[in-house]
Amino acid sequence: MAQHDLFNGTIVATVHGKIVYEKSIGLADSATGAQNGDTTLFNLASMSKPFTSLAVLQLVQKRKLHLGDHWVQYFPDFPYPDITIRQLLSHTSGLPQVEMFEHDYSKGRCYSHV
Repeated sequence: MAQHDLFNGTIVATVHGKIVYEKSIGLADSATGAQNGDTTLFNLASMSKPFTSLAVLQLVQKRKLHLGDHWVQYFPDFPYPDITIRQLLSHTSGLPQVEMFEHDYSKGRCYSHV
């Protein structure tokens, strides 16, 4: 796939917690030609949503939190005090799109915005 420009990223395979294969392919930054490596940061977009939802629902199942709880109960600096965990998981919170703020947030951090 990499030879045909169909894959750009890093692959890690583990067996019982030990890395048995690791390979970084392609460019981290096409403008500078910087190669992907084992410390390259990737924008995962929506790929992490199922994992986050599963983890939160496991906490609900263990009665560590409730879907009706307000997010600020756990993250007091969150600027939208009326938003609940249920709204965040179901994407009905009305939060602005993160892409509107992503570039400004990444400026001045220890990694480059790609």
